[in-house]
Amino acid sequence: MAKRGLVRTIFKRLGIILINAFETIGGLLKLFDLTLRQFAWLLFVTGLGLLLLWARETFFDIAPSIASQVDAWTVGINTLIVAVDAMMITIEAITSILASIISGQPQFDAIPTVSAEGVQEFCETVPPACAPINSAALVLDILIRPAASPAVCPTVRYMYPTWVYDIFWPVVDAFALSYDPTPAPGNNCQCNEHCTHQIACVVRLFPDTTSGPFPLP
Repeated sequence: MAKRGLVRTIFKRLGIILINAFETIGGLLKLFDLTLRQFAWLLFVTGLGLLLLWARETFFDIAPSIASQVDAWTVGINTLIVAVDAMMITIEAITSILASIISGQPQFDAIPTVSAEGVQEFCETVPPACAPINSAALVLDILIRPAASPAVCPTVRYMYPTWVYDIFWPVVDAFALSYDPTPAPGNNCQCNEHCTHQIACVVRLFPDTTSGPFPLP
C-alpha cells in the first residue's frame, strides 16, 4: 500500500509539472504570436530610432557650419516657424467656423522666432553637452536626477561626513536621485557641467521659455 501511495504521489507531481510546462510553452507561443503581429510596429520603432541616431550625429557634424553661417540658417528657421504659425492660424479659423458642430475649439499658441545669437550659441554649446550622452543609463540619469535632487540632496548633504552618508550616498547615486551633495567648496547639490542643455539633449530641441539656448530676438 505504501508503494502504491508513493507511485500515486510521483505521478501526481509529474502531472503537475507537465501541466505547468505546457502552460509555459503556450504562453511563450502566445508571446511569439504577439511579437509577429506587432512586427511592423517593432520594425518602425527600430527604424525611427536609427534615423534619430543618424540625425543626432549629423547635427553634431554640421553644427560648426551652422554656427559659421548663422544668419542664413536663422532666416530659414524663422521662415519655417512663420509658415507653421500661419498653418495653425488657418486651422484655428476653420475650427472656429465649425464650432457649432465641434465640441470645443483648440487654441494654438504662436511659436516664437529665434535670434541669430541664440542659434549660434545653441550650435556651439549643445554638441559638446550632448555628445557624451550615448546610453540609456545616462538618459535615465538626466531625466531622474534633476527632478529628484531638490528633495533628496539636502537630506543626504546633512548626513555628510558621517558613516551614514557613506552608506546612503552610493545607493542614492546609483539610482540617480541626487547631485553630489558634498558641501562647499564641493559640489554642494549643484547641477553638473552642461546641465542647462542636458534636458534639451534628451527631451526637446526648442525650450518653451526665453531663458533657454534659443533666446527670442
